[in-house]
Amino acid sequence: MRLALAGGRIADLRVALTGTNSRPLRVAGAEAWIGAAPDETLFAAVAKAVQKQVSPMRTTLTSSYWRRSVAGVLARRLVAELAARDGVASDGGAADG
Repeated sequence: MRLALAGGRIADLRVALTGTNSRPLRVAGAEAWIGAAPDETLFAAVAKAVQKQVSPMRTTLTSSYWRRSVAGVLARRLVAELAARDGVASDGGAADG
């Protein structure tokens, strides 16, 4: 994940996931959040986008629904944490690319 703030607003936000799909996934549509305030509305939008775009691989350990839900919750928490740190450039080990 990559987050940059400027003047208390989102200047750059990129969300990428690994371990859910068969290959790394960069969440589409994040550019729409540029200029938004880092608030509950944004955090909910990030979680919803992740949940819609992630396609968890089938396993016998956990259901796809549960992993999709967890991915959204974790993305939401990470965006909120990075925003609270006043826009730390990146975290979570995901590729910025």
